Amino acid sequence: MAAATREAATALDLTHFAVSSPANAVTAINAPAGIESTKVVKEMRSCFGVILTDGQGTMKGHMFRLAHLGYYDFLDLMAVLGALEIALLKVGHKVDLGSGVRAAQNVYLRREA
Repeated sequence: MAAATREAATALDLTHFAVSSPANAVTAINAPAGIESTKVVKEMRSCFGVILTDGQGTMKGHMFRLAHLGYYDFLDLMAVLGALEIALLKVGHKVDLGSGVRAAQNVYLRREA
């Protein structure tokens, strides 16, 4: 799920906070240029009931985190990524709808093969 999320983020033209050694329990993503991550986090929660975590301390407003722990499977990830695409559009980040979901689907298919 972490690998699929990282691929989706890249497809959505988002950069990874932890480039050299990303965790598998959570994916940390930098906010799009010129957009506060707080807006993305609020949009996800208010529109879709999805809880992302904003950055802490000096990183608040600069990055958000998506966890992959607990009762959470690939279908949940597909829903979250689809919602994230819409939320990103609503806060002003240019998104080709479906590109993040498609990237995650390709990761899934490669791992299933």
